[in-house]
Amino acid sequence: MRFICTLLILLAFTNAAPAQNDLLLLRKHNKTVRQFYPGISIQFFTENMQLVNGFITRISHDSLFMNQYDTRTMYTGWGSAVVDTISTYHIAWSYKDIVGFPAKQKFTSATIPSILMIGSAGYAGLNIVNAGLLNQSLTGTENLGKLGIAAGVFGVGYLLKKSKKDYLPIGKKYKLVYLRV
Repeated sequence: MRFICTLLILLAFTNAAPAQNDLLLLRKHNKTVRQFYPGISIQFFTENMQLVNGFITRISHDSLFMNQYDTRTMYTGWGSAVVDTISTYHIAWSYKDIVGFPAKQKFTSATIPSILMIGSAGYAGLNIVNAGLLNQSLTGTENLGKLGIAAGVFGVGYLLKKSKKDYLPIGKKYKLVYLRV
């Protein structure tokens, strides 16, 4: 009798709690880069380049169900600030509406173009101010060479910044695969 009761209880619990969930895999040339499953946070871009972030609650039938939290800074009576959740939104997205994921920026790829642009602009500005203070000609060969170098370095920084995408686009290189378990 005990054996039958124990068996019925175990069968009831196994039917009520599924062991596996569906997955979304971000793959780069058939190698998995990221896995998305219920219980983790996700950030992605939609077709109009809107950044959506939230926590995945369920993945089923090619749809991604998630909770979005609207958090804002609230001020207390003592003048300090506290981050508080204003509301929660339950939304669903088709995984086919996802066009990209934010890329994890490395320090060098994010800052070197900016350093080049700021440094060259500062050098050119300093050269212009010094030419005015020392009564030198801006169109002289020495000044034009320095300003040309500054403009070239600024251009290199600008091109580096524009050539680097800040997101991983879904397409040729990256693919989003729905894995039904």
